[in-house]
Amino acid sequence: MYVLCQTFRGRNGKELTRKGFIALCRLEEFESHVVLPHEKTHAQPREDRFRLFKATNANMSQVFALYSDPEGAVQYLMSGLLDTRPSAEIVFERVDNRMWKLHDEKAIEQIRSITQTKQVLIADGHHRYETALAYRDWMRSQNPHHTGDEPYNSIMMYFTNVDEEGLVILAKLEQHFILHEYKDKESLLAALSSSPVVAFGLTLQGG
Repeated sequence: MYVLCQTFRGRNGKELTRKGFIALCRLEEFESHVVLPHEKTHAQPREDRFRLFKATNANMSQVFALYSDPEGAVQYLMSGLLDTRPSAEIVFERVDNRMWKLHDEKAIEQIRSITQTKQVLIADGHHRYETALAYRDWMRSQNPHHTGDEPYNSIMMYFTNVDEEGLVILAKLEQHFILHEYKDKESLLAALSSSPVVAFGLTLQGG
């Protein structure tokens, strides 16, 4: 596994660090409700990625995935690495990316044990994931000795804790939406139920 920390400036110039890890995730059909999507995909990008998969037999970039760990158990297991020199450090688009290799087999097994029963939400990479499913099925059809343990049954993901402070959404909503603020949940729900057009509500951490 690889531990990846990304440090950047959030709202009001506050420095934030998003912590996560890179590992393989076994491919699951969406119907199993283990890996959850939230957007539709398009045929042409899937076809392009499928050709790339077949030509390279490799994952070119991770799917960005979220899981819930309110106790911070996984972060605790990774924390010892963060005080050591990273294996790689790259600043890109004003984000400081630091990565460590996690070799500790006991820690890896504990992280696997904690996360293997959790649902995973795809934050970014729906086309990559669906293409990986198609590539798995194609490879399975080409392999008469398929066992289910081959590398093509998994895809590389960057996992981050949805309960982590460093997970934020940065968007200029005013450019695309008409915004109204409400002081409590009841007011918001009343406004949604009486809206003459399609509308949705959201809550912000700490606000």
